[in-house]
Amino acid sequence: MRRTKAVAAVLATVVLAAGCGGAAESDTGGVSTESLMMGTPVIPQSLIPTSDPTVTQTMSIQYGETLLNYAEQPAGDSQINDPEKNSPGLAEKFERTPEGIVYTLRDNESSAGNKLDADDVIFTYERMVATKDPIGTFVMTVSGMDMANPVTKIDDKTVRLNGSNTPMGLLAAIFPYMMVLDKELVEKNATAEDKWATDFTRTNSASFGPYDIKNFRPGEQMVLQANEKYWEGAPAFKTVTLLATATQQVTQLVKAGTVQWASSVPNSSYAELKDDPNLHSTVSVTNVQNVLQLNETNVPALKDPNVRKAISKAIDRDKLASLVYNGVAKPAKGPVSSATPGLTNVKSDNYDFDLKAAQDLMAKSEFKDGFQLEIATSKQSIKRIDPATLAVSLREMLSPLKIEVSVREVANHAEFQAALSNRQYGAYLSSEGAAIADIAYGMSTYHVTTTTQNYTKHGSPELDAAIAAASKAPVGAERDALSAKAVELFNEQMYSVPLVDESDAYVANKGICGFGTYPYMAVSAGKLKPCA
Repeated sequence: MRRTKAVAAVLATVVLAAGCGGAAESDTGGVSTESLMMGTPVIPQSLIPTSDPTVTQTMSIQYGETLLNYAEQPAGDSQINDPEKNSPGLAEKFERTPEGIVYTLRDNESSAGNKLDADDVIFTYERMVATKDPIGTFVMTVSGMDMANPVTKIDDKTVRLNGSNTPMGLLAAIFPYMMVLDKELVEKNATAEDKWATDFTRTNSASFGPYDIKNFRPGEQMVLQANEKYWEGAPAFKTVTLLATATQQVTQLVKAGTVQWASSVPNSSYAELKDDPNLHSTVSVTNVQNVLQLNETNVPALKDPNVRKAISKAIDRDKLASLVYNGVAKPAKGPVSSATPGLTNVKSDNYDFDLKAAQDLMAKSEFKDGFQLEIATSKQSIKRIDPATLAVSLREMLSPLKIEVSVREVANHAEFQAALSNRQYGAYLSSEGAAIADIAYGMSTYHVTTTTQNYTKHGSPELDAAIAAASKAPVGAERDALSAKAVELFNEQMYSVPLVDESDAYVANKGICGFGTYPYMAVSAGKLKPCA
C-alpha cells in the first residue's frame, strides 16, 4: 500500500506539471520538445546491481556509454546482433592484437565537464575488480580479460583490454552495463571509508553518456538531464523521466498521454493498445525463452527420451503464443531463441505440434498408460504472463497422453529457487536468456551438466563436449557448424522443452520517432526524438 501511494503521488506531480504549459510541441502527437515521459515496469532500488541486475542494466543504457555499441537495428528485425555487429561508442575504432584488443578513444566530455581519457577506462575496469562487481567481473571473465591486469594505457587516448582477444572478447567493451566512468567525478565523491565512492554511485551517474541523472527516487522514478557535450550531439529531449508503471497503470497512462513511451508493456496491455491510431507500437525479439524443465531424477518416466519428445510434440506452441501470450511471443524452435544468429539453420520436428506422433512415442515407452507430473511455478519464474495460466494450458495439452498434471504455485520465489537448487520439483517453468546472442554461449549457460543454471543437471558427456568445442571456436563458419552440432544433440534428446521465444512490446505516442529493435530489453532515450 505504501508503494502504491508513493507512485500515485508521483503521477499526480507529473500530471500537474504537464498541465502547466510552457513547453514547445511538435506538429505530430503533441510531443513536447523539452521533455519525455517513459514508462517502465520497474525502477531499481539502487544503481548498483544486487537483486535485479537486468533492471540495473536497462537503466544504465540511459545515462552510460560503453567503448562500443551494438549496431542499431530497424524495427521488425528477426535476429539479434552479436558483438561482432557493432558501431563506435566512446572508442572510435579498435584493433585485435595477440595481447588483447586496443581501443582508440574519441573526444568526449561527461556532464560534469571532464574530458574522456585512458585513465577513465583503467579506473572503470579496475574498480569493477576491486569492488567485486557481480556483472562487471562476470562479463570480464567471459571476455577472457586478465583480471589481475585488465587494462594497459598506451597513451592518453589509447588503451588495451588485456587478454580479451577471445571469441567473446568484444563483450567487455559492448555489453550495456560496461559503461566507462568519469574517474575525476567518482574520486571527488570518495571518502576514506568508501574509496570507490560506492555510496555516491548507488544513486548518481558518473559517465559519458547522452544523459546524466538529475533526480533519482529508488523504486519510483528517475529524471535525466541531457548531456549537452555528448559526442553525438545533445539528445533530442532535454529531460527524460523514467516512471515505474504498474501493470494496471500502463494502459491508462499511455492513453491519457501522461506517458509518451512505454517499454516492456505487459502482454495484456499491449493487446489493448496496439491498434490505437494515436500510437506507434512494435514487438521486438529478445534472446529469452520460456521453458518447461524436466527433472528425470524425480520422475522416472522423464528418463525416457521418447516421453520427453512426446511431451514436446503434444504442446501446441502456436496456440500458447496466440492465447496465453496475446501474440507477444513466437513458438520455440530450438534450445535457444530463434532470434539468435544461426539457429534457423538447424531444424527439428520435435518442436512441431503433432498429437498422433506424440501418442505413438508414448506407446513405444513403458509409460503408455501415463503418469503423474507436478509442474511448479512462481510469479517471478516467468514475468510477462501469469505462469500458472501457462501451466494450466500445458495440463490440458498433455492430458491426451494420459499425463496427469498438477500445478503447484509457489508464492515465495526464494523458496522456489531453493527447491530448484535441491532438485525437488518433477517439472517447473522458467525463463532462459543468456547475456549474448550466441548459440554456444547460450547452451554453455543452461545445458552443460556442471553449470549452475542447469538445475536438473540434464545432458550428457557428448553434449558437454560439443558445447565446449563450439565455445572455443572463433566467431564465424567454424563456430556456427560446431554450434549446430550441439543443437542437434540436444534436439535428439529434448532434455527440456522450450515453449516460446519471448518478445518485448513497446508503445509510444505517434509523435515519437526513433523506433528500432531492442533485443537486450533496453532502449536508449538518447535515440528517441519528436517526429519531424
